[in-house]
Amino acid sequence: MMKVEDELEKKEVIKSLRIALDETLKQCDSCEDRVHQSIKIANCVLSKEEYYELLNEYQRFENNFGILESLSVQITELSSILQAMSVAAALKEVRNSIDQLLDIMEKINFRLDVQKFDLLMAQLMEELMGVIDFDAIEYETLEAALGAPFIVLETLDVLDREYQDIYYPLNVLKIQSFNSKTAAYQYALSRGIRKEFVIKKA
Repeated sequence: MMKVEDELEKKEVIKSLRIALDETLKQCDSCEDRVHQSIKIANCVLSKEEYYELLNEYQRFENNFGILESLSVQITELSSILQAMSVAAALKEVRNSIDQLLDIMEKINFRLDVQKFDLLMAQLMEELMGVIDFDAIEYETLEAALGAPFIVLETLDVLDREYQDIYYPLNVLKIQSFNSKTAAYQYALSRGIRKEFVIKKA
């Protein structure tokens, strides 16, 4: 009788864990989407230390998310309590990572509001993302580009030696603004920049 009760209790534990697991995986997908939307502009409103904290926290989240996805396929009615404990521990780590990232996202949104990061800048950012791949952008050059008829896009690989724990070099977008097509193309030619990265603003 005791064995039957133990089995029923184990099944209930596994069932509730499965529900929590599915909910958390959905939260992970949502969190990942939010980070992807914010990370390219985050350096415009975060300090260097805060920005690198975001990158490190996102790496931790990705690692925990991967572990959780791997464990999720192992949880069935036949799972052991030990497996369930491993999943519960992974759930806790992922939720902590999500909480940390959401706090940073709130900080970014608040500062964007305070600094009046306007619609025109957001539209230009979206346009640039479709043209060139970058991890971050120099805010001052983005601001200057709003009023320029021609812009030239170039990226710089940056790996700050002060922050050895950063998990990849930053591909930083720098925008050069010009009043004439000739000046823009001359600059691009002198820097070996391809012509598709010389853009006439609408």
